[in-house]
Amino acid sequence: MLIGLVAYDLDDLYYLLPSDNRDLLVQVSLLVIRVVTWFVTCIHTCRLFPFAFTLCTVFTRAVQFCLDKVKEEKPLEKSFKMYRELTLAMKVGDPGSQCVVTILILAGFLFGVSFNFISIKMYNILPGLIYPYFPSVACFIPLVIKILLPEAVQVNVKAKELITTHWKLEVLKRGGKFRRYALRKVRSFPEVSLDCGIGGHKFFRLQQSFLIHFYEAIVSNTINALISFS
Repeated sequence: MLIGLVAYDLDDLYYLLPSDNRDLLVQVSLLVIRVVTWFVTCIHTCRLFPFAFTLCTVFTRAVQFCLDKVKEEKPLEKSFKMYRELTLAMKVGDPGSQCVVTILILAGFLFGVSFNFISIKMYNILPGLIYPYFPSVACFIPLVIKILLPEAVQVNVKAKELITTHWKLEVLKRGGKFRRYALRKVRSFPEVSLDCGIGGHKFFRLQQSFLIHFYEAIVSNTINALISFS
């Protein structure tokens, strides 16, 4: 991609730097500046995406690990206390996590549609050194979505299973006043979840069926874009 941009003068520095000077030394210097600038940009971009991907994966795995520890904790009173602390921590981080989920979903959708469209529509238009970049990214985006979204959905699934199934079965094994007290306490617990939202406003909760609808939206909008520009 870097070689193609510089070779075909498609980088922005070609138009910003003075290129009307015929001196060979000046031309070589400008070429070195363009290559080095874009190389540094590409390196930092390649570092940013793996870092964001790793950070999101570690966060979802950490929340799942906490839910598993809460589920295994005995007695129930201590388990309730741990879950309350986890709920409080998630509540504090809700605005940030909701914003990150929204940005990732929106970026995956926009980049998925755009790169699919370019890969199909501009097959005979883009130079050969630049074109392979778009199909490779178009194939990489669904892979990232396939890994990240199920991890986020699993957090919601485990939290719901903990409250509606595991705890209720454990409480029903008890008797007397503790059962009534524990059932009321279980019903009062909010579910730990990763939601899509922004600015404290929740749009929707990630569910297992969301992945199918997300892929369907990418495919249908890619087809619409191809038909619109045919």
